[in-house]
Amino acid sequence: MAHAPRRRTNTGPPSRVWLAAQSPTGLRCHPAGRFLRLLAVIVAVSLSSHPRPSRAADCVPVTAGVDTALANAHSGVVFGEALGQVFLASDTLIQSITVWRWAVQDTSNTAMRLYITAADSVGGPDVASILFRSSPLFIPYGDGVHHIPHEFVFDPPLALPHRGLFCFAVQAVPCDGTWSIISSTQNAYTDGSLWVFGRSACSLRLGPHRYPDYDLIFRIRYCDSSTPTHKTTWGKLKTLYRP
Repeated sequence: MAHAPRRRTNTGPPSRVWLAAQSPTGLRCHPAGRFLRLLAVIVAVSLSSHPRPSRAADCVPVTAGVDTALANAHSGVVFGEALGQVFLASDTLIQSITVWRWAVQDTSNTAMRLYITAADSVGGPDVASILFRSSPLFIPYGDGVHHIPHEFVFDPPLALPHRGLFCFAVQAVPCDGTWSIISSTQNAYTDGSLWVFGRSACSLRLGPHRYPDYDLIFRIRYCDSSTPTHKTTWGKLKTLYRP
């Protein structure tokens, strides 16, 4: 009598390769493939949830300040003094702040530090609310003819908490050093004025004195907020010098 052939059984280890043809839905795949797909989804979601850092190319600069053509004086510091300028921020993203050292000081061993403070209720510097303090910027040489720009550049742009009045101040580093930066006595900037912070142990001293008809010669470059620039908190400061 004929016997039905016995069914063969796989006595080896179970295969980990799952073919689509073996699934009623045709959707099963290799477990390693499923893991790689899941990993790709996780990476894509992670990247999409973190905005790109802003780049210089993203910034459309808008400039404000007092032009160097209006310079008719110079203001200096000694023994921890600082010079401040109250300004009206027309936008919240700052790309750079520039002041100019007096051309006569064509060689200097003293660096410069930048502060940014809030303004108080009467429009003066609020020393109790220092929003930013830079590392020293050292520009040792000039040509003796042209005023020497000290440009503090922010990349990504520095983000102010709101539009309105603020103060930037510059101080010598080391603080017992000295230099002079050019200024104007013509009340050239109607939205703010020069403030002098008294002698200190390397800090902004309380009770600065206002000089209402004086202004520092300065340039602030804002980023037009209509551009797709990522608004971070205080960004990494880069100090650049362009003669």
